[in-house]
Amino acid sequence: MPKQPSPARSRLNRVTAATPHLYAPTAERPLRAKHSRLAEDTHVEPHRHAWAQLAWSATGVLRLTTDGGTYLVPPSRAVWIPPGVEHAVTVVESADLCTLYLHQRPGCCGPGARKAAQAELQALEAELEAYCVPNADRAFNMTWHDWLNLKSLVAVSRVIALAAAARCDSRGAHFRADFPECGSLEASAFTSITHGMVSMKPVAFTRVAPGQTLLHGVQNEVA
Repeated sequence: MPKQPSPARSRLNRVTAATPHLYAPTAERPLRAKHSRLAEDTHVEPHRHAWAQLAWSATGVLRLTTDGGTYLVPPSRAVWIPPGVEHAVTVVESADLCTLYLHQRPGCCGPGARKAAQAELQALEAELEAYCVPNADRAFNMTWHDWLNLKSLVAVSRVIALAAAARCDSRGAHFRADFPECGSLEASAFTSITHGMVSMKPVAFTRVAPGQTLLHGVQNEVA
């Protein structure tokens, strides 16, 4: 007798990726945006495309699955999907899926690109430091507020670039084409940066250790 599908799988509304080719970015139009309203339990079948994608949920919750892992995407969170990476999307809660498709010119990824990005960020920071904002009435000076915002953006971007260069794996929201494997779960580590110095801090599994589960009736050791 054939095995019956589980209720959770049978209720999914399985669809194919909706016309991503119509939004393919090019050198002339390097950034394309798309919005889709997806009902709960919609499952977009695995697919891939030749361009990079930034996906986030304006409302609702998405679950994005790749060979490297599964990622929950609630509102105010985003996930980066590199070119050529196969991925599927399951709607956990009715969602507004927003996507940015990005054209990446040849040579924009890899060690050389990371070094170039760090140098460009350093140049931007130096330019901001050299810019003189008037001292008078800074509380209501929008130029001063923009300067502070840009300083914060550059600082965060430099931290991201340093962390990307330090890691030799692809885990969580971090992906490196030259190190596509996620590595051992037991060896998981956070990237910590203090005053420009990078260090790796091991993850402390205080609730569930690798190979264990909180689900009742399931053996702790996962085969």
